[in-house]
Amino acid sequence: NKGPQTYWILSNPEFLAEGTAMKDLAAPDRVLIGGPTSPDGLAAANVLVDIYANWVPRDRILTTNLWSSELSKLVANAMLAQRVSSVNSISQLCEKTGADVAEVSRAIGRDSRIGPKFLGASVGFGGSCFQKDILNLVYICESEGLSEVAQYWQQVVDMNEHQKATFARRIISSLFNTVTGKKIAVLGFAFKKDTGDVRETPALTVCHMLMQDGALVHVYDPKVKREDALDEFRYHDMKVDESRLVFCPSAKAAVDGSHAIVVLTEWDEFKTYNYADFYATMLKPAFVFDGRGVLNRPQLERIGFEVHTIGQAKTEEGAVVADVAPEPEVKRPTVEESLKSTTGRIILVTGTAGFVGFHAAAALKKRGDGVLGIDCFHQYYPPSFKRARAKALEEQGVLTLDMDLNDAVALNSLIKQHKFTHILALAAQAGVRYATKDPQSYIKSNIEGFMTLLE
Repeated sequence: NKGPQTYWILSNPEFLAEGTAMKDLAAPDRVLIGGPTSPDGLAAANVLVDIYANWVPRDRILTTNLWSSELSKLVANAMLAQRVSSVNSISQLCEKTGADVAEVSRAIGRDSRIGPKFLGASVGFGGSCFQKDILNLVYICESEGLSEVAQYWQQVVDMNEHQKATFARRIISSLFNTVTGKKIAVLGFAFKKDTGDVRETPALTVCHMLMQDGALVHVYDPKVKREDALDEFRYHDMKVDESRLVFCPSAKAAVDGSHAIVVLTEWDEFKTYNYADFYATMLKPAFVFDGRGVLNRPQLERIGFEVHTIGQAKTEEGAVVADVAPEPEVKRPTVEESLKSTTGRIILVTGTAGFVGFHAAAALKKRGDGVLGIDCFHQYYPPSFKRARAKALEEQGVLTLDMDLNDAVALNSLIKQHKFTHILALAAQAGVRYATKDPQSYIKSNIEGFMTLLE
């Protein structure tokens, strides 16, 4: 203001959501204009008010002082993110207790004091605004000596990071505690639907953790380009083995031959896919991890998927899901049918409910061999996983008997009765973690069990 002209600095924060920006500009909930409270400052603010009044009703144009306007922008995004982190924290409680976070959200959203928006549980929030504005708010609080207030808002971001990491760990633990060498189909990489924006996307953390554990991540997103994703990894100093990150031209290409489908963006098209066709091309047991709660879980389970939905407990075995027709019963092969051979080979395969045993038995049966599987459905792996794999193998004509290799009497009777031409011994507890955790169990399974089989 030292020259012949006078000017005033106004604050006019934007509240445009990505994907609906033009609609938000044309019909905003409110327009906020902040400026100095002096007569000249108020006059300057009114000039901007008159411009907006050409299409925005006057009662939606708010004028405040500069600090109120600036903080309103930060606090608006902080409050929205807080709702997301709040419901995401409850989603983890729901998974433990058996509640359904979607039902909880619907119930509390009917409270007029709360409302339904931003109460959908998810793998976490992303985008360029929420985290940035919360951290700005934290910085201002720290600068003003309000450390407890700063810590409160920091927890919103921390909870978001925790949610992403928890979801990734759930994938790894469900896939038998490792995804090394396993193909994982990721549907969606953008931080939300109807945009190609990958800034702060939850997919970044989830995919990075999967690749760190050795997964082969195949991504399909309608709008995201591979180079944009790699740029975001580099921006966050996340080292990526680029050979493990593949962007596919279609969901079908991403899913083909995979162990699991992971939904990270709520694209509408993901709800329309024929998941029965996907299931047919996947390795068994086939998993779905729905990080957005957008898929029809009962329908997927009816197809045969092992489904993990954010904010829902794992379906108990034998539980009946309302309004869902029961899955047609697959005829279980008899021992004689399982051992039917066109090659003359009658093969006993141990460990057929494990990864290697499953695929070996399926391949042998496909070439015409007679194959009978045995496995012990104990707690080394969750019994439900083993039963799911055994059921999938039955669909290919191979029966798996529940039998412990240390049961010498039962094993001897089985071998004498069926006169196997070959035995393929694949049953074993795998991994150093189990050997160190319970050495006696490890020895009993891997050494004593094998010796019993040899005898």
